[in-house]
Amino acid sequence: MYGLNDTEWEDCQDLFNMLDTNRNKTIDIGELISGFHELGLIYTEDEVNALLTECDKDQSGELSLQEFANVYRKALRATSMSEEEVRYTFKMLDSNRSGTLSKAELKRHLADSHITFSDREIDVLLRDFDENYDNELDIDEFLHSALGFQQ
Repeated sequence: MYGLNDTEWEDCQDLFNMLDTNRNKTIDIGELISGFHELGLIYTEDEVNALLTECDKDQSGELSLQEFANVYRKALRATSMSEEEVRYTFKMLDSNRSGTLSKAELKRHLADSHITFSDREIDVLLRDFDENYDNELDIDEFLHSALGFQQ
């Protein structure tokens, strides 16, 4: 839907619902700014206004889910990594060279990147992508989470 695969669409809806703090089924500039800040993304009000102006097709001053899906799709495509880059990233994150990423490794590297995730959020991330239920991500699971496919 909207150029997103099923997983991306679900993630887009989840993010939209998280940002829509007043639950009016639209996201305004205040919700965008505070939501981006919670995600560790710091943008000026002018930058967020420019994004809103570009993507707000009906010029309502808010983003509907459909408008947000277009923003989300563009962001995914702009930040997409090659399989080789994802494999390299996995090796860098696997600090104990076990061939898997533990909850502690994920949390440490997110913190090193100044991205704050609660234990609950990391548990959700693991639950969503840990296909063999060992509470760690192996390279195939990591590739699936980053690229949306399985080996």
